Amino acid sequence: MQMFRLKRICVKLLRLADFLPGIAYRLIMLVWRGVDISFHSTLKTWHAANFRFGRNILIEKDCLLDAPGGSKIELGDGVTVQNGTHLITQGGKGIGIGACTSVNRFCVLYGTGGITIGRDCLIAPMCVIVAASHRFDDPRAPINRQGQTAKGITIGNNCWLGSRVTVLDGVTIGDGCVIGAGAVVSCDIPPNSVAVGVPARVIKQRCDQRGLSRLGRRRVVEVTGHGNSGCVHR
Repeated sequence: MQMFRLKRICVKLLRLADFLPGIAYRLIMLVWRGVDISFHSTLKTWHAANFRFGRNILIEKDCLLDAPGGSKIELGDGVTVQNGTHLITQGGKGIGIGACTSVNRFCVLYGTGGITIGRDCLIAPMCVIVAASHRFDDPRAPINRQGQTAKGITIGNNCWLGSRVTVLDGVTIGDGCVIGAGAVVSCDIPPNSVAVGVPARVIKQRCDQRGLSRLGRRRVVEVTGHGNSGCVHR
């Protein structure tokens, strides 16, 4: 009963967390969830009561997390969110990131239609994942008055998105995929595929989850544009 009351108090405090510095927010989360979370004082949070975090989370400086309405931001155990990344639900279905996934610097995720990213993924710097799109069917009406579609985006387990990859609304990327740097993913990518280009197209298939079929390390670097994507995989 005492723990239940304590959690209720912490939930109320979390509703005020938008105005608290990162250190105070961290202390509230430690009491409420009993987890080890490392926050920087320049972290910006809005509607923090809608966050669901696992253990050993790392969120670096200048990040923005916003989950208005009934939407949720859920981070699994060991997730890393690096400098300057924005996780914004826009009041939609929310954002879920699986355990041990790293989201590198200056990425932008809009979870209007829902974004689900699996475990053990590497999201390299400056990726844009937007689960919404503007309607533009009527050429006589301003685009900003025609509304949006929001189908959602799913990225499977053990995927690697190279730097500056853009994933558009309605896309599913299967488990074990490698998406080359600068690619624009506008359609579904089958599991264990290597895809590059604008729009992204599959150029190779991986034999299984353990390694690349007929692709050496040198070829992987050529495809992705970076030897290790700069990610910290925790």
